[in-house]
Amino acid sequence: MKRDMNLIREILLKLEEHDPGQGKLIALKVEGTAQNVVDHHLFLLEDAGLILGVKGNNPGENPLHHVNPVCLTWSGHDFLEEARDEERWEKAMEKMKGLQTFTIGIAREILTGMIRAQLGQ
Repeated sequence: MKRDMNLIREILLKLEEHDPGQGKLIALKVEGTAQNVVDHHLFLLEDAGLILGVKGNNPGENPLHHVNPVCLTWSGHDFLEEARDEERWEKAMEKMKGLQTFTIGIAREILTGMIRAQLGQ
């Protein structure tokens, strides 16, 4: 399964809406996306250190790849701030279309560069 950067952004935006102080695991759903795809991206986000999650399993699921999200990490908040603006995100995605390699690091560099340009740096 390929990473979907738009889905990653959408998941982070949804997680930001939740209050981790409630002490509940978040049952995250993304309309129009199969739950196994969302679950895999939650695993990737936790592995990348963008979210804090509790590894667990549901009956019939691979326990190594199931993460119940709890909250964003500092790095997750930083990435979301870089990617929050829809226009900036779309421009960054357009720049990355022609690349053979597409990583969160490259996305962050492009987004940060765009922010710096707005600041006149």
